Amino acid sequence: MFDAILAALPDSSFFEQKDFGANLRDKLLVEDVPFAAYFRGAAVWDYASHPVYPVYSISKTNTVDNEGPYNGWGTAVFSSVETGELLTFPMKDESGKMPMAHRPKPVRPPSNIPTVKAYSVNDVWRTFKPEDFCGGHGRYQAFLRAGNFQSNPHPLTILAGPKTPAVRPFETVLKSKGVPGKAEFGVLGVTFSASPGSVPPKEPGLTLVHGKARSERGIRHFPVHAAFRFAGEWPKESERMPIHILVTERNVRDVDVNTIWIPRSQCRFQDGAYTGHFNFDLADLFIAPGDGISKPPKEAWISAVHRGWQGPIERVDFPGGH
Repeated sequence: MFDAILAALPDSSFFEQKDFGANLRDKLLVEDVPFAAYFRGAAVWDYASHPVYPVYSISKTNTVDNEGPYNGWGTAVFSSVETGELLTFPMKDESGKMPMAHRPKPVRPPSNIPTVKAYSVNDVWRTFKPEDFCGGHGRYQAFLRAGNFQSNPHPLTILAGPKTPAVRPFETVLKSKGVPGKAEFGVLGVTFSASPGSVPPKEPGLTLVHGKARSERGIRHFPVHAAFRFAGEWPKESERMPIHILVTERNVRDVDVNTIWIPRSQCRFQDGAYTGHFNFDLADLFIAPGDGISKPPKEAWISAVHRGWQGPIERVDFPGGH
């Protein structure tokens, strides 16, 4: 219902940042859902007419279902449908502010008193500038990632301006020769062989099959086998395509973005779609700075994004995580 309400608003309502939040907050608070997230802005952004792009988000949370990973107002995620570039921004712009001191929560003894579920609704405006998109233009998919839940996608078209660069830095990465090496960028140790049980889905998307967790010399490993099928043509001059793995940890405000680069040579193009397989170690997404050792948490929430597709959020538990 709320997606339909926000989608029905004209673009001018968002550019003018009209005050429609009070009505939506009251409606969402009494709505029979335990938690929710909605995210919307204008459908078209013309740099020449509007120097900034405001977006509005509203989310409902409670003290039981999403107490752990949810923190703050969430993260705005923009994915370029044409190139696959992914941009993330905190919805609550706290740039230039001192970080709040972290105070550990007091440990309370177990109680037989039943927990009362309390709800709250938060909404916030966030504005973006052309510099945030590095002069990007074309079609984007945008959504709000808020802990262990996310909004439906919001389509956005950015019109090219007179100062739009002909070639953007991300496009040069797509077209560079060879497969990214270990010291360049992307998730380490990715292989591209098919694994038992890892079959490309019939519809566009990505499937993840978790292997058996193990520990070798005190280092934990959590193998993941993936298969994908994505529709649409990939530019012939591009040597690789990005699939982004988004990770949320408990009580961590930011979303961690990890990119897996799939070489064109590892894809099969047929009937307007490309399919393939890849394998990686999920624990390698949690490399500790300094010692280079994988130190995964006890639990994390992961999802994947590729161009105009976003996958569901899945909880992963790490045996023996810190």
